[in-house]
Amino acid sequence: MRLAIPRSPEIPQVKWLVDGIRQFDSLLTLVARPFGVKVRSTPVRWMLFVLVHGAIYWLASGREVFGYGVGHEGAIGLLVFAWVGLFAIARAWVGNEKDRSNIVHKLVEDALPDRLPDLRLMAAVSGLQTFVIFPMLFWRLSLGEENQLFSAAPEGQAWDWCLFTLAQLFSAVPFVGTSEGFMSSFENGITGVMGNSRELIPSVVVSFEDMVDSLHSTVSVVLFNGTVRAFKIRRTFQLVLTDEALRNGHERAARMGCRAVNPLRRQLKNTDEVVQIQAARALGEIGDARAVVDLIDVLQSDSKWPVREAAASALGQIGDIRAVPGLTECLLDHGGNDAACLRNSVARSLGQLGDCSAVLPLLDGLNRYREDLSCRLEEAKTVLFDSGANSPQFEIEYESDLTDPSGDRVYGPDGVPATCRTTLSGRVVNSGTDVDEESQWPYIEIQTDDRRCECVFLRIDDLQPLDSVIGPQAGQRVQAAYEFVRNGINSFYSDDQIVSALGRIRDPQASPRLVELIREADSLPGMKWLGEEQVESFREHIVLSLGQIGDPTSAEGLLSVLDGEFSESLKQRAAVVLGQLGAPDNVPDPESWTEGRLKDVTSRYEEWVNGKPGSVGKSIREKVSNLRFRLDRGVDEMDNHLRIVSTSLRGPKPPFSIRVGHERMSVDEVIQGHTLRVQRGVSGLPRAHPVGGDVFVVTSDKWSSTTGRSNPKPTGLLRMVAGMLLVGVLGILGTHQVLSGNESVYAGSDFANKVAEVISGVHQAVGVVLPVGTSIDSTLFQSVLFGVPAVLLLPLIIGWGRRKNRSPQRPESVVTSPREEPVAESGSKVLEQPAIALVDNEVLEVADDAMVEMAEEPVLVVADAPVIEMAEQPVLEESQVPLRNHASELDDPLLEGVVHEETAEPVEDVDPLAGGDDSEDLDAFLDIIGEDV
Repeated sequence: MRLAIPRSPEIPQVKWLVDGIRQFDSLLTLVARPFGVKVRSTPVRWMLFVLVHGAIYWLASGREVFGYGVGHEGAIGLLVFAWVGLFAIARAWVGNEKDRSNIVHKLVEDALPDRLPDLRLMAAVSGLQTFVIFPMLFWRLSLGEENQLFSAAPEGQAWDWCLFTLAQLFSAVPFVGTSEGFMSSFENGITGVMGNSRELIPSVVVSFEDMVDSLHSTVSVVLFNGTVRAFKIRRTFQLVLTDEALRNGHERAARMGCRAVNPLRRQLKNTDEVVQIQAARALGEIGDARAVVDLIDVLQSDSKWPVREAAASALGQIGDIRAVPGLTECLLDHGGNDAACLRNSVARSLGQLGDCSAVLPLLDGLNRYREDLSCRLEEAKTVLFDSGANSPQFEIEYESDLTDPSGDRVYGPDGVPATCRTTLSGRVVNSGTDVDEESQWPYIEIQTDDRRCECVFLRIDDLQPLDSVIGPQAGQRVQAAYEFVRNGINSFYSDDQIVSALGRIRDPQASPRLVELIREADSLPGMKWLGEEQVESFREHIVLSLGQIGDPTSAEGLLSVLDGEFSESLKQRAAVVLGQLGAPDNVPDPESWTEGRLKDVTSRYEEWVNGKPGSVGKSIREKVSNLRFRLDRGVDEMDNHLRIVSTSLRGPKPPFSIRVGHERMSVDEVIQGHTLRVQRGVSGLPRAHPVGGDVFVVTSDKWSSTTGRSNPKPTGLLRMVAGMLLVGVLGILGTHQVLSGNESVYAGSDFANKVAEVISGVHQAVGVVLPVGTSIDSTLFQSVLFGVPAVLLLPLIIGWGRRKNRSPQRPESVVTSPREEPVAESGSKVLEQPAIALVDNEVLEVADDAMVEMAEEPVLVVADAPVIEMAEQPVLEESQVPLRNHASELDDPLLEGVVHEETAEPVEDVDPLAGGDDSEDLDAFLDIIGEDV
């Protein structure tokens, strides 16, 4: 999508001139295509470049290819084509560089710079073809019995023509061209014939002076174009890859693509840790393996842990197996705070690399939760609160128990203790972070103006620094400690990456320990004061990893979850994993299931699913049948490239549709096997998604037998070749028809005679269907001669235009425009508008599934409590599904059918604007509320 750029008022004449230049530039770029300028593969691009030039020079030298050769005029025409191709390649390079610059400067949002071939070297090599094309062209213009432009000795060699070309080039250089001693070294017996003129191509007559001037102009244009473009490239690099630019973020550097790798590698040695971090992040997103060694050096250096953490994350994104030993060494490090802070990033990277040698170190990390939590708390305490009288000031929003005048706690109607929120401002004078005693919660004591208050970390809803020492300009260590106190403690176990890494590696030896960990989750350090939500979230974490591993031996542990005292959400996740374990396509080794074991697990699983209401069982079976991915990193609202980790050996071929949370996207391409290039906004406004979010395939057209990588199709290439051949045939026929009737040199040339012979052969071939006596010059035969290629060309042009104008293919159940409202699915029924749920925090969410099957218009549901959109599942008791406080719960795909009992009653259709059934009013209403969403 191109962003709007302000433009000055247009003058018609100037506009016509600019449009004409652009059309000519586009034509030049089209001429450059046979030389391989649009091919992304470097070997294929250079192969085409060499083959085309080799064929031109071979034929132009008078030799034959497969018994076919060209005459004198044909050889000159080929050399002229190569000459024009020299400028065309330069213009294609300029166009690529402009597109790259637009991508870097965000004038083009959805684009990858590395999809544009790097034509710098090709443009330089193409420019050097000047000293091959012009010697051969001068030689060809010296042949013939009359109108020779050059005179040469009969025994002249090819090298003589190269020396003559250099002499003509240097003759225009000041001081050099007038030096008789220097110019005498180029004497070779070749001279130009003054006064003669010759037809270079039909209707283009040149003289000796014209050809020499063309040589000078070509060299000047090539040098000027290359110098200007190289200067602009250098300027872009300076603007994006300097210290000052990297301090503002890594995004623009990452958007430069692989060409930024070497400058970024040098920035890893910068003394500024912010620059090092941003350079490492950019290298990770670029994904070029040239940076692996440098990043390993940073990881094993004595740099501060935020720098090493960025290097560890980048190594996982690049995916080079050489990083495994260094990452494993960091995972086993017992170096206190730094090791604890690095553990998650290192584990995530090992999971991305997928090497089985990391399984044992990761399993060892499962026994170090207490150490990691204590170290992280101690790090935060040391950085933020242990400054004595000079400790920074904080403003804390704290949730405390509500008490009556006598001091007793107040309970609500449901028996839950009531709480109230207060705001405290002051300095932290004391803190405790001991997690060895389960009765002792981490706390801080804050001195306000009139009293000292003890605040438990878990009840701090917000923590805002009032001093600049922890503001935006603070160091990475301070910012990381602040974020951990504010958000990290409550998500310590749900954000754990060791369990996720074991799932991604998919080694069965991790399954027994993970099954055991499901039962031991209650006894993990800090779980008592972290709360039941953390326990259930961590168990769901483990169940998902077991599903990724696909080990049949874990089925018994998952069945115990179905039969145990666990939440409905955890049971549904376990049921989905069990269903996937039983599907041969979703396990690494289907033969590991014995016939009796598979039958036993399947029967117990089916018994549990059949005991659920029909819609719940149907929902679980649908999730089992859908391919599942996991997001490898968090994505924001504008990110169109989702990094994922597949949990199945099979994957779909683009185009197909996926669902992340409540947002549907159309997948256009699978890049490097682990990145999906998607079209956002299919379900309304794009939304951000956290790391680890589930990705479900909604529909797919075709399935690959082994991988989700898209296979290149030759259809487009064949279409382009066929179109160029037909255009060439029509052009030759039209030119022959016009020039053969004139008394010109062309009328008696060898090329004209060959074209006439081909036309006569065509006349004889189609003579069997033409009326007797139909001549070559008759209107009927001319109509057939020109009409057949034109008719064949017409479908190609129409098909090409449609492919250029239409949006990427999407399933029929998904709308094609981000501006349009999505179509909700409900089994075999499709609603015309999405359902909207209005919750008490004034957030509107677009549901993926219909809330009421028979509804013809969107249903607006107003609830007093948070509502989770209903798919086709029954209402469960409030006690069956505990609601969570964190916002990510609403994006949980396995809880789509769970709502509170009091909200499950039939609701009436509500017209948001009280305007009847007018769809335009509804669209206006959705546009208004969409801005707030």
